[in-house]
Amino acid sequence: MRIRVEDAHGVLVAVVGATLLWAGYSKLNDVGGFHAAIRAQDLLPSFAHGAVAWCTPLVEVVLGSAAVLAALSRRRIDAAGLAMAVLFGAFAVYGIGMIGWSPNASAGCGCGIVRAERANWATIAALDAGVATALASLAVVARRVPTAIPPADAPLGRPVEH
Repeated sequence: MRIRVEDAHGVLVAVVGATLLWAGYSKLNDVGGFHAAIRAQDLLPSFAHGAVAWCTPLVEVVLGSAAVLAALSRRRIDAAGLAMAVLFGAFAVYGIGMIGWSPNASAGCGCGIVRAERANWATIAALDAGVATALASLAVVARRVPTAIPPADAPLGRPVEH
């Protein structure tokens, strides 16, 4: 049994989408706690705390839902993957900013997935950058790899008919 690139991409998009959906839901369930976490990190200006506390989980829920639906319907998986890659890239940049700005600040993101006492900003930034890279890479590769992989003994340069 062969695993096709587009299938691996679909599974990754579904798993990351479900994770985003959960993260957004848990933040919306405790917006006050997420707001307090943003305020405690002291990276953003105070006027942005409220907007970030509401917009981040809403974007996560919408994008996570869209990604899961895209994976289930097998439509627009690449667009959902690339949109999540951009979001996780932004999360990685925020994590890198926290390393430089306040490396001892709590690394809890308020999502309920990463526990603050077990994480640090370098780990979170690396994980986010890795997820962004995987999503973007698979989106690009899935678009370039032909759906049908020719058998090993097929002549080069000729399309294989099934």
